[in-house]
Amino acid sequence: MTTMAKRIKINTASVEDLLSLYDIGEVLAQRIIHYREQNGYFLSADDLAKVKGVKKELAEILSANIDWQIPTQETTAVPREISTAMLSLIVAGALIFQAAQKLIPDIQQILAQTEDIHWVAIWIYFSLLAIIIVQVVVQLLWAVTYSTTRKGLKQKADLLATRVLLLQIITILSLALANSIYYQFYAPNRWYSLMSNYGALIAILGVIFLGLFYMPYIVLLWNPYLLTSPKLHRIHDFSLIIGSPVYALGIWALRATAQWWEFLLYAFTGIMFLLSGIYILRTGKSLFQQTVEFVDESSITSRADSLNFWRTWINQKLPNSQDQIQLKQALDEMYKPSPIRTVSGVIIVGAGGWLLLTVIDAVIQWFIQNWLSSLF
Repeated sequence: MTTMAKRIKINTASVEDLLSLYDIGEVLAQRIIHYREQNGYFLSADDLAKVKGVKKELAEILSANIDWQIPTQETTAVPREISTAMLSLIVAGALIFQAAQKLIPDIQQILAQTEDIHWVAIWIYFSLLAIIIVQVVVQLLWAVTYSTTRKGLKQKADLLATRVLLLQIITILSLALANSIYYQFYAPNRWYSLMSNYGALIAILGVIFLGLFYMPYIVLLWNPYLLTSPKLHRIHDFSLIIGSPVYALGIWALRATAQWWEFLLYAFTGIMFLLSGIYILRTGKSLFQQTVEFVDESSITSRADSLNFWRTWINQKLPNSQDQIQLKQALDEMYKPSPIRTVSGVIIVGAGGWLLLTVIDAVIQWFIQNWLSSLF
């Protein structure tokens, strides 16, 4: 069979278009369209062979005359992720509850003192409150990002959340400076006292972790041309590699004094670490790269066009699915993922698992204590 001058776009073709393909009559053309409407787009000859009456040999022969691209608007369509949006709302609620039940009463207690009001303590508490307020706003914006199907609104909400994170950097720096002043000039044993105060130590380490984590996103606001900068990717990955196990260790050390709403935050963080690590292990990409591709509309369209081109090219050159699998195996062997990226994925997954196990252990102990108290 000779190659046609114009390839048929199988995923948008009408009955008349399909009739120009070799050995496709009106009945098969109707079946192809019906299958496409019921099951989605065709990606390879194997998909086409699932249509009743189209043998695999015929599907492979037709591959050379088929354009397998998916319409760009469908490729870049944004799915709703209600579960992730709900998690963001839960985190926002837990943060608000934490501020109302713990932080604000402590601030009121300090301000109510008629004497010995330490200005550094006030500075530290208000910095913590500002961090929580900013995080609540970010979580609410992320809830919008994951719950809407409107791509424009999704990108605007995510970009606004990134800009709000600039305030987070300022509040984090404020907290770091206040703690530094306190332990340098006012703590009984200066910095040595920090070693015995696990809560403050973890808070300071968390400040460093958050600062490194958010810094690459803030840099992009000033210079979008650094989109593909390897240094920003490394800084972001380093913050996760170091921050996730340190955070998990800190929560484990403080688990006995944590409140139930704090465990909600820990569980959410553990889930995010797990999903992040699994994504890194599966794709070999950094989370920073995924976020950048999500925010930058041009990169989404470019990626969709690239996928369409290579899908069509592979199906035309290698219509047999076994040949395609062998090609993938050869490419995987030639372009192995970075071992550092793999190790980082394992570390982040481990930290997420540790956090979740800590939360589960705390919940089990809480139930056991309540059960024993009901017996006696």
